[in-house]
Amino acid sequence: MNKLNFSWQSFLIFAGLGVGLNPAIAAIPHQTEAMSPTAATELSLNLPDTDRGQPGSTAGGGKRGGCINRETKVLFRPVLPVNAQGEVTARTVSTDLDFWWYMPENDAVRAEFSVFAQNNDADALVHYQVINDISQKSGLMQVELPDNTLKVGQAYWWDLTLACDEVDRSADIYLFGSVERQNIAQMMLPNDPALLDSLAAALVADNSDFSLSTAEAQELAAALGGSRDTATVKMVSDRLLTHFNALRNDYAKVNQSLAKAQQNPGINQTEIQSLEAQRGQMVLELAQLSAFYGVWGDTVDFLAEYRSDYPEDWQSLLKALFPADDPNTVEEEDLIIRLLSQS
Repeated sequence: MNKLNFSWQSFLIFAGLGVGLNPAIAAIPHQTEAMSPTAATELSLNLPDTDRGQPGSTAGGGKRGGCINRETKVLFRPVLPVNAQGEVTARTVSTDLDFWWYMPENDAVRAEFSVFAQNNDADALVHYQVINDISQKSGLMQVELPDNTLKVGQAYWWDLTLACDEVDRSADIYLFGSVERQNIAQMMLPNDPALLDSLAAALVADNSDFSLSTAEAQELAAALGGSRDTATVKMVSDRLLTHFNALRNDYAKVNQSLAKAQQNPGINQTEIQSLEAQRGQMVLELAQLSAFYGVWGDTVDFLAEYRSDYPEDWQSLLKALFPADDPNTVEEEDLIIRLLSQS
């Protein structure tokens, strides 16, 4: 099956958000390898809608003005969805997911990124890193956690702090949120009518992004069109999850093959282009399936990583994450979308 144009804004109105982050250095975002132009133009997403809360304030500050201009402080944001309570949340099945955020111009002395395991008695610090070269930088940035920092089933919270003064920390500015790594084998599609409607439509659309056979896609869509009892939803969920897991494994293998090929000076460029095209065909489907299963950290990471290959899908996701539906913040939302689209 081929690909379908998708409105991320409509997807984010039904599905129920949750997202993730991950490993160890902050960097002005890198450009990914160029994909086959044909592959890049043929792919597009088809996803469900999800209830989205209005984001709460994630930028804190002390008594003084801090190290970001007041006018641009509102642009210091994570590129993550917000749940119905206005909390920045993250779910992932990845062992090496990146955390992405927008950094306005600043004169911070450093940034500090911390991850804490949530415990009943006291939260335990599981990762801490210092980013010393943050001053005077702006744009889309990322942090990578060491592989397997996040354990399956453990709830965590993260904190990204800009230290504005070496001694007086009262003016620190920060972002924070929660993250949880899911066990992919235990994930289940939510029995949400709107989400399942979107999934059924995506499965049988003429230009569906799913790489399932036409017969299997039609069978699953027909099942969702009938009874949506627990057993039926579980059957569809389990079969899609098997496909999802296999696709993730294939994606990892293609990346490994591509890395080896790029290190071989005698490799035929046609082989590299073929591997890039294979990878490109997987990216949007992985982003789509991640969203249906609520692991939005992976959805954001895929689209951020490959934003130069899929600029329209990246921009559509940004419009969904930073909606201009608040008359008091329309200008701010439009600006951050424009800035992130250009990063």
